[in-house]
Amino acid sequence: MEKHCLSLVLATQKLRHYLLAHKVTVVTKSDPIRYILSRPILAGRAVKWLLVLGQFDLSVAQPKAIKSQALSDLLAYFPTQADEVVTLDSMPGDVDGEGALYYRGPNGILARCISPEEAKERLRASHKQWCGMEGPPLYRRMQRAGYYWPTMSSDCANAQYACLRCSEPPDVNDCHFVGSVGDWRRPYIEYLQNGAQPANHQDARNLKRKRRISRAYDKMLRRRSFEPGDQVLRAAEHVMRGAPPPHKFSEKWEGPYIVHEVHDSGYCTLLNPRNNNALTTPINFHYIKKYHV
Repeated sequence: MEKHCLSLVLATQKLRHYLLAHKVTVVTKSDPIRYILSRPILAGRAVKWLLVLGQFDLSVAQPKAIKSQALSDLLAYFPTQADEVVTLDSMPGDVDGEGALYYRGPNGILARCISPEEAKERLRASHKQWCGMEGPPLYRRMQRAGYYWPTMSSDCANAQYACLRCSEPPDVNDCHFVGSVGDWRRPYIEYLQNGAQPANHQDARNLKRKRRISRAYDKMLRRRSFEPGDQVLRAAEHVMRGAPPPHKFSEKWEGPYIVHEVHDSGYCTLLNPRNNNALTTPINFHYIKKYHV
């Protein structure tokens, strides 16, 4: 319901100049204004929404009922959670009907729950009607027809899998094949390895332009290099984890440490002079910096 209120507020802000000069009737199954006014405590965003909507002359009208949707209109006044099974007895108010059980799916559409015996008959009749036809699968057709039972998806899939006509591959004349045009990375790989430019003039220009951008970016980078025996500072544990500091005056760097081994892949091991030169776990160059006395 709060989403409905927010959508109404956003609509009034977008169409402010039109709504200020006219009386507007909002046709909706739910009444956002009544929802805001019926809240026991007006606080937070509800107050902001009420102040925004109070600038306009708005009235809410209910849409005309459509045949076989009286139950849907009633549920719109009393929203429930998605994937929830509701009955007529569980809803407030009086409803004409035989107490049928309905299932509300993720999209909010109601489907009548049927027994296993009726499900078999509906499935047999629906499969006979749509067997071999193009379009959505049998499961989606049963959904659109307004039926539901817990194993409807698997039952429909098994029925189509067991049917030779439904599992028959399409005719070759009805298929549209897409050919491969090659790997788009190949021109770049050939240019970087052998310096060979693409035959297409436009592709060659794009490749040169991207190469100039890459060189300009590389000039701004500074490569870090360390040697065994260098004194460095190591980032604190909370910095490497990306966590907040333990307290306000926590230091971001620890040390100094002594570089023990340097590896070409961008990490090294350190010696801790304060702990009998104990070896530390390998650490990336990104988390160390040179220590200047």
